[in-house]
Amino acid sequence: ITGVGAVTPLGLNVPDMWEGLLAGRSGVTRITQFDASDLPCQIAAEVKGFEPDKHINFKEARRMARVSQLAVAAAQEAIRDAGLESPVADPERTGVLVGTGMGGYDRADTAAQGYRQKGLRAVGPFDLISSLPNMPAYHVGYDIEAKGPLSTVVAACATGTQAIGDGAEWIRRGAADIVVAGGAEG
Repeated sequence: ITGVGAVTPLGLNVPDMWEGLLAGRSGVTRITQFDASDLPCQIAAEVKGFEPDKHINFKEARRMARVSQLAVAAAQEAIRDAGLESPVADPERTGVLVGTGMGGYDRADTAAQGYRQKGLRAVGPFDLISSLPNMPAYHVGYDIEAKGPLSTVVAACATGTQAIGDGAEWIRRGAADIVVAGGAEG
């Protein structure tokens, strides 16, 4: 591992996250992303203060589910930390492997609710596509212009670790020289 990136409930980058870990802070707080007042659980580990426009062109960001936005931001930090260029110098030898448990479920849910309330006109053209679990990997690959192997791991809580292990295997067997790998959830 030559570079790391993170967008987490403890911090929007690796130094802030690491500081939060060392200080023993918890990223778990009351849910703010939606009204959870009628749910039995009122807490979650939400990423707060994330501004996708700082990492992604506004037009692109609004077409992406939050999981993809978070994955791209973390991948950009990892690329910088590794001392690599973006776009990558050797696109055909650069792979992307991003794991997720749910993908862009938020976008599918919003589209389904909009359709039920207002009909088809309330569903955006990118809602269904952006909800697919493989879209974070696609968006990371697109952002850094990687053209090597691209895949998605869906393995619940272990998905990021599985992606990193599989990425190392791609390098070991010669499928890629560089792999951007990790996990994301929105």
